[in-house]
Amino acid sequence: MIRYSTTLRVRYSEVDQMKYLYHPHYLSYMEIARTEMLRTSGYVYAELEESGIIMPVRDVRIKYMHPAHYDDLVRIEVFMKKMPTSRLEVDYEFYNEANELMCTSYVCLAFVDTKHNRLVRCPEVLTNALQPFFDE
Repeated sequence: MIRYSTTLRVRYSEVDQMKYLYHPHYLSYMEIARTEMLRTSGYVYAELEESGIIMPVRDVRIKYMHPAHYDDLVRIEVFMKKMPTSRLEVDYEFYNEANELMCTSYVCLAFVDTKHNRLVRCPEVLTNALQPFFDE
């Protein structure tokens, strides 16, 4: 299993009239955390796209418990519990500075060959980068 943690500060441009983090921005935060998790695991997402593979979202679920506010520091815990096959599944937990669980979420992404617009298996180079984390 891969576990990764990062923090982001809620910017003014991301809040609604109530000064709450506007709900679609959680998706952006998830993407930032996921790509940084892959980077620290030894793989840069841009390399995947350069090879002709994209990762569209197949499924996303978000459960909100407590809002994030303007200027809050939000800790995002990222969990990849199994090796990717033809899809990559990632779970997230969002925490505020008081360590309260604010949000849980899940995203499933597919691996798609841009040349044929078809599902493909996870590229071997990505599997090789992630394998050491699942051997532990």
